[in-house]
Amino acid sequence: MSAHGPDPGEKNEPDPGDFYPTGRLGFNANGLAWLKSKVIDDDCGELWRIHEDLYDLSGFVNSHPGGKDWIILTKGTDITEAFETHHVFGVPQKLLDKFWVKKATNPRKARFTFEEDGFFKTIQRRGAVILRKVGTGPTLLSTLTVDFLVVSFLLMLCLLGVYPSMPLALVTAIFLGLSNISAHNWFHQADKKAWRRFYFDLSLTSSRDWRVSHALSHHLHTNTYQDMEVS
Repeated sequence: MSAHGPDPGEKNEPDPGDFYPTGRLGFNANGLAWLKSKVIDDDCGELWRIHEDLYDLSGFVNSHPGGKDWIILTKGTDITEAFETHHVFGVPQKLLDKFWVKKATNPRKARFTFEEDGFFKTIQRRGAVILRKVGTGPTLLSTLTVDFLVVSFLLMLCLLGVYPSMPLALVTAIFLGLSNISAHNWFHQADKKAWRRFYFDLSLTSSRDWRVSHALSHHLHTNTYQDMEVS
């Protein structure tokens, strides 16, 4: 134990089994700092780790159906959780084999196992059957709603510039806040479908940074030391 918190790898009794990341106290509000910490702890070099194997996905950046960002951001890290949860319908093993480099020599830091007969994989298979019928991604109503909120915000912002007043400022702020919240639906989507995530930047916050802290950190490592949104 150091003066700044538990040492990396040290177990904390209230949450037994969880790895304590390098620089945990420093990446609370910085998604890129979280990724840098993960690169150090996962120790994958210039590769990407999935389960017990290391892959070189640099040649797959432009072909990745989910977009470049997911691959570029996660270089040098263990992406097992992202790989398993973001690909509901699975990934052909032949595709992975094209980018296989070698077996990992160090154990994974995360304790999630993704056993084929385990809880998560069982639920995922059942969910995939439903999703094939109903589709994935935000509904048309969600899309129209967020577009309406953003257009309303921009109109109110223009009116506020011409007729400054506290009531108009309040209404403008409400539309901005609702637009910001609604943009969350697109953080988890493939890049080509997720351009509405940039609505989030209207509040002068970074959609890219929040995509890391929310989609890669919070959703994949909920309530663990790796969860940036639980500090």
